[in-house]
Amino acid sequence: MPPLTLSVVGRDRPGIVAAVTGALAQSGANVAASRASLLWGSFAMIVAVEVGEDTSIADVEAVLEPVARDLGLSVVALPCGGGAPDRNTEHCIVSVYGADRPGIVHDATAALAEIDADIIDMTSSLVGEPPIFILGMEVVLPKGVTIARVQSVLGSGVLRDLEVSVRLVIAAAQERALTEEQRGAAAVDGQREAL
Repeated sequence: MPPLTLSVVGRDRPGIVAAVTGALAQSGANVAASRASLLWGSFAMIVAVEVGEDTSIADVEAVLEPVARDLGLSVVALPCGGGAPDRNTEHCIVSVYGADRPGIVHDATAALAEIDADIIDMTSSLVGEPPIFILGMEVVLPKGVTIARVQSVLGSGVLRDLEVSVRLVIAAAQERALTEEQRGAAAVDGQREAL
């Protein structure tokens, strides 16, 4: 069976991760990737799990049912969307911040959806008094969309009243190629100086 995505949500308490991952390990499942966060007293975790060929979603849910019942958790298992993300695509980090008001997350994400940008990571929080809303997203850019275009889309319209920052993230493959190119340029410069 392809990997599964588990979402686990409940009131925060010590031992949630240990109990969930312990039940998974005992069933032979392997945690391939995970994220967890505490949101206003609620614990939320999402886990990519590799399971055996003959293991069904119902089997995984049955293994986790006693843990969910004992700890008051909601657990949902679904097939994974398609494997590990492609890190060779162009990514950017988008930061949006300003005076808190309803609709900031929607406004920013709707603007990104208009240009087919894919949000792969997102965090937000309120800080200070009066509250300032901070939104951070890692975004995969579609082919042909530039950082300037992202900045333009986010900096206009309903987000005009907020500060918006967009910066490029160099993918690992691009970084390796750049490093090799820089090494080659440095070697050529060194040879010139030797002459």
